[in-house]
Amino acid sequence: MALKLKAGIMLIVAIAAACQARAEDSLLVHALTCELPSGEVKNLPADLEASVPGFAAPKKEFALPSMDLYSLEKPISAFGYTSSEVLIQPGRILLAISGTNLDAVIKSQELTVADIDILPALKQVGLNTAIVAFRSGQEDLASKVLLGCEYQMPEAAWPIGGSVDDGMKLAQ
Repeated sequence: MALKLKAGIMLIVAIAAACQARAEDSLLVHALTCELPSGEVKNLPADLEASVPGFAAPKKEFALPSMDLYSLEKPISAFGYTSSEVLIQPGRILLAISGTNLDAVIKSQELTVADIDILPALKQVGLNTAIVAFRSGQEDLASKVLLGCEYQMPEAAWPIGGSVDDGMKLAQ
């Protein structure tokens, strides 16, 4: 009887851990694929920091344009691509994908290429959301394709640089 109870408790703990991992992945995947409910957009960086390992602090911070690169403990998949690096810019959350070229990503996602080279290829998927793909001029990212969601709303103007708490202090 005691062994059955112990086995049952261990099963419940394993299921709870798996559900937590899926919840972490789900938030990040929903954000990357433009499926995040609008009410959750404003607090996305804080929610990721609180729930996804690897979002406690950026691996690297960039300026001009401002963006933070995060290294995940385990790779995440979105749009059929997998990476363990995620980049956040004000209004954008992106996978940093190695080993593919931008034209292939644009074709696979059916994105429209902008007339101006400095603008990302995109596909509007909602009133205030678009799937975007581009390359960054930043040295550490130049070989990677950045693919994810652009949230075209004021509440997505997330502070970048340092922890979420630091950014919120600067915004006040």
